[in-house]
Amino acid sequence: MRRRLAALLLCTIAACVPRPVERAQPTLPVSGPVAEEPTLEPRVRPHMIDTVLENGLRVLLVQERSSPLVTFQAWVGVGSLFEHEAPEGVDHGITGLSHFFEHMMFRGTEKFPRYFDTIYGMGGKLNAFTWLDETVYWENMPSEHLETVIAMEADRFEHMKVDFLNLEPEREVVKSERRLRTDDRAEGLAWEVLQSRVFREHPYHWGTIGWMSDLNAITLEEAQAYHQAHYAANNTTIIIVGDHEPAQTLAWVQQYYGHLKARPLPPEPTIEEPPQEAERRDRIFKPAQPQTVMWAYRAPAARERDFAVLEVIDRLLNGGKTGRLKRALMYTDSPGVGQLSSFLFPIRHPYMYTWSAQLLPHLSVRELEALLDKELEWIRSGDVTPDELARAVSSLRSDLVRQNLSNRRKAEMIGFSTRATDDPFKFLDRLSVYPTVTVEDIRRVASEVLDPARRTWVTVVDRRRLTELGELMTTADPSFPHALGELLTGSLDVMVRKAELDELLLNVELEEEAIERLRERASQAFTSADAGQKKAIETYMAEAEGGLAKRLISSASMRADAGQREDALRVIETRLRRKLKRVRRARWDTSHPPYAMALNLVENVLQPWKEERVEPLAESAKRSDPASMGTRVAWEVMMAFAMEELGQEVRAAKHRATALELGIPALESTDAAETANELTRRAVDLAWDTRLTGLELSDQSLEPEVIP
Repeated sequence: MRRRLAALLLCTIAACVPRPVERAQPTLPVSGPVAEEPTLEPRVRPHMIDTVLENGLRVLLVQERSSPLVTFQAWVGVGSLFEHEAPEGVDHGITGLSHFFEHMMFRGTEKFPRYFDTIYGMGGKLNAFTWLDETVYWENMPSEHLETVIAMEADRFEHMKVDFLNLEPEREVVKSERRLRTDDRAEGLAWEVLQSRVFREHPYHWGTIGWMSDLNAITLEEAQAYHQAHYAANNTTIIIVGDHEPAQTLAWVQQYYGHLKARPLPPEPTIEEPPQEAERRDRIFKPAQPQTVMWAYRAPAARERDFAVLEVIDRLLNGGKTGRLKRALMYTDSPGVGQLSSFLFPIRHPYMYTWSAQLLPHLSVRELEALLDKELEWIRSGDVTPDELARAVSSLRSDLVRQNLSNRRKAEMIGFSTRATDDPFKFLDRLSVYPTVTVEDIRRVASEVLDPARRTWVTVVDRRRLTELGELMTTADPSFPHALGELLTGSLDVMVRKAELDELLLNVELEEEAIERLRERASQAFTSADAGQKKAIETYMAEAEGGLAKRLISSASMRADAGQREDALRVIETRLRRKLKRVRRARWDTSHPPYAMALNLVENVLQPWKEERVEPLAESAKRSDPASMGTRVAWEVMMAFAMEELGQEVRAAKHRATALELGIPALESTDAAETANELTRRAVDLAWDTRLTGLELSDQSLEPEVIP
């Protein structure tokens, strides 16, 4: 999206307080209902002309004379909700396709080829955003240019070209945006995984940006069909707020949009997400300092009164320095987080109530969860004072009024309210809903929504914590053999490098496949093109950054880099295997539990081709005294990583469970030495952060590996 998604996610949908205006009666005959009389006093709830043209185009007009500026917004009723993943028998879906058109609409038309320059030349601003339920195009400009903007928007709405030369460059822009904001950014990737875990059946399962495999594969025919299906007058709402004469504005809208034809619209998806009955946990592996963790609850639908109650709950928990969680975790003598944010946005279907925290070094995710559950018990039990409730309500009401005094914010409030609830005034009417929220409402909704058993977690984990754990394991025991310690840390480093290499190879394979699909699309487009179009396609493929020639060079470079990394890893593994042979001949007691566990881990990492080698650790070696408990717990965690590298998800989960069963009670004991306690603490935290729950786990068969 051209506007930062983070800005959209963090903004609070709020209402506005326009001045009272005279009712402007349109001189143009139109069909459709006029908005109902407001239930709030007129100076708070603005007069709005709400009408529908004969072609189904809905027009919402609000006059605001405070400055000679006006906002135009076109809300197209299509977002990622209407996309789909790959159906059975098809190798790709169309996730992310709605976002393509947001970019393509700025490429200009024959009549207005330089869209940005034209708007900027009038002293205006423009942008667009695509989200779950809608795609929105907007301009802010001096009101004297409103007719020109209406004409320009109608022209690109009708005449945007969906062809090879318009689609392919924007495909690469969208892919670059995905890499920048999702793949290469811990917070973005964590959000995507969180959303996909909260929603399993509903189309909110994927983000607006779409899956990379689909972005690579969407065909021109799919894009044309999707655009034809959704970019219709009867699937669009025009919202204009600011300094304008409604009658004249409505005449202009009729003049430039009225000739467009209504079309049959695809039905809105009606898939209902099954109730979440148990906690779900996932993790992503990204270097991130400080550590980030996100968690989410299922929120009620925006049209329900309980959504407003949840907004009050959110303000009680996260309302500035007075929010209960903010006070407990940030504004205290011993803060545990450097940043704490929540996100509750009114979406058309029930969505998420999401939290994100950046932990300070001394606080673990496990400890954060314990603090969170303790604080949330306060609100679930309804232990909220009348003063606290009144303060939260007043804060919400003042923000609702104060934060959206601009024309653009007013229009967005109307648009989101219309799209999410089918009522343009629903959000503004919460000014009168918030004061009716009671302590019992708070207790009831908090108990239903903030249930720890129905929470979803995603933790950002740095893989280098694994090698740090190995280093600490070798220093926790002063008698630990130096050669075995080097072998252990070297093997763990190999494991981490392999995982990073696997990610690189996956990206290489995705790009190679994308190049082949580009070649096919270009060949198909070339066969039906005229001479001028053929020349343009050839130029694009030969010279453009997203064309074939430059991407082949880049892909070859990526493949060569991956090959060099593979060769380097192979050399390191060969050296470690030789060292393993020497270590086996050492004279120290290899049956001593800490040594046996370290040696066993190394063998599982370096010799996984021997199926009988997997986890052949004697039970006697697992019986650790309190002094060596940290080693045992660390071994369980490291074995979990080793098993996952071999595709043994169930075995890995058992190792993590054992680590927590042994480690958490050990941390509560004071018998062990300080270093051993630190080892146990780090091992327990890593096991906790990397748990997988609510997912179907399986163990792959271990096939023999040919060793060079």
